Amino acid sequence: MTTKTKVNLAKVIYHSYPNHAELPIDPDKDCKDLNTLYNVVKGMPPAELGDGLFRFIVIEAKEASEQDDGSFDPQRVMAVLGNAMTDIEFVINGIGSEEDWV
Repeated sequence: MTTKTKVNLAKVIYHSYPNHAELPIDPDKDCKDLNTLYNVVKGMPPAELGDGLFRFIVIEAKEASEQDDGSFDPQRVMAVLGNAMTDIEFVINGIGSEEDWV
């Protein structure tokens, strides 16, 4: 039987994010768990948060990790964020390709 380890995904996301100290997030209060960080980010006006990518990552991670027991499947979260990276690459390549410009 495999034992699940509970990881605080909110703190992992916050501390892994470049320039996280510049975000208007209190890691002790706002990163208690992913639900708390999600609610803080969703309730904060985008201009106040100042970082749409951080907001996007938190929302996608929350939606990908919703499990009844509060645990999360890191493979599922990484797959969702990996798909987002692929989508972003397509957009970047489209911007860089003059033939796609109208």
